[in-house]
Amino acid sequence: MDRRIVLIPALMLLGSIAIQANAKDVTVYRWVDENGNIHYTQHEPIDNEYAEVKIETPYNKAKPSLMDKSIDTSVSQKVASAKLANQAAEKCANAKNNLRVLNDFPKVKVTEEDGSTRLLTPVEKQQQLRIAENEVEVYCD
Repeated sequence: MDRRIVLIPALMLLGSIAIQANAKDVTVYRWVDENGNIHYTQHEPIDNEYAEVKIETPYNKAKPSLMDKSIDTSVSQKVASAKLANQAAEKCANAKNNLRVLNDFPKVKVTEEDGSTRLLTPVEKQQQLRIAENEVEVYCD
């Protein structure tokens, strides 16, 4: 039973020392009270006879935690999601415009890669109409 009384405060003290990441050397004072109980403290005892215990701890700069990395990841995911949403909105607007033009005008002129223009054939117009309808379904909903 006495052993547990001594062990628990000692472990608590050592745990608190381990938390001090900036300390290079930590001084701990060990003393025994009038009942024979051993105590550890970081403050020098005034009344009692004590022993100094030096504990060397490595100094480590704080490293980014996994939580910090997940925050960065979530921010970049939000940015990527916003970009995708903007691209989808642009494609939706383009698809709706194409659909309106294909439905409203009997003859539709297209520009070829070489810069020349020509009218869509009825089959090509139907194909482009189906493509525009599918794009509206995909990007606008």
